[in-house]
Amino acid sequence: MAKQEKFSVVYEGKVHVIDTYLINNELIYKIHFPDKRQPLLIVRSAFAGGESTWSSLQDNRENEVAQFGKLIDAHLSGGDS
Repeated sequence: MAKQEKFSVVYEGKVHVIDTYLINNELIYKIHFPDKRQPLLIVRSAFAGGESTWSSLQDNRENEVAQFGKLIDAHLSGGDS
């Protein structure tokens, strides 16, 4: 496991630190919450035809996955988070 990058995004008015890890050629994003909730681990899955989706390694956190996926996409494209 190799740690790649650390950056932060603002979600619901709070700064969240995100660590990026490369594991078996897969980028995994670990989102740390300022309120000490368990970190959220998400990955982007690519499909044939160029489609991709964000998914979580934990259950029942779909809303957070969608929101943080958008924020990570904005960060990766150089947009404001």
